[in-house]
Amino acid sequence: MSDFAIFNNGKLSADHTKYNRCLARILYFCGVKNNDMLKTLEELKSDDYQQLLDAFPLIAVLIGSADGYIEQNEIESAHRVTVIRSHSFDADLKPFYRDVSKGFLSKIEDVIDVAPRKKEELQTFLSAELEKCSPILAQLRDDLAVRILESMRSYAKHIAEASGGFLNYLSISSEEDDLVNLDMISYDSSI
Repeated sequence: MSDFAIFNNGKLSADHTKYNRCLARILYFCGVKNNDMLKTLEELKSDDYQQLLDAFPLIAVLIGSADGYIEQNEIESAHRVTVIRSHSFDADLKPFYRDVSKGFLSKIEDVIDVAPRKKEELQTFLSAELEKCSPILAQLRDDLAVRILESMRSYAKHIAEASGGFLNYLSISSEEDDLVNLDMISYDSSI
């Protein structure tokens, strides 16, 4: 596919989003500050916003199950972090984390209910679901997308540190360490 192809069978292609982000940044650096091409969280479609909210229970289950089973303290830690971040975190993301924390434990139960039981299948399933966040992050302002992705990564690390180790030293297992960077969620901030 050509980098200049904007339409694919009558639909906007992924290249269109990349083109819009690039154009938005060019306009921004040229002094055009009021640009509608890059969004805030409030401007996302409700389905896209919900997908970002749902990423956190998915991350909790992905990291918690990395060693083959989910421990109760990992679930409790995942929930605790969302609640704490809804009160004392990046001011722009506090309302987002309030939404993340609403019904969080039931969302984890829902994920566990529908997800495959075998470790490899579970990781594949959860990774595919988390990958759906990539095009949503591409719609956001660069600074916001980077903060959300970094927030997701630090959240994953908190969950990984919730169990094991001695005084949290070497508490992240090698299985968890392979996942905490959330490489399945791609975001190119260099555009």
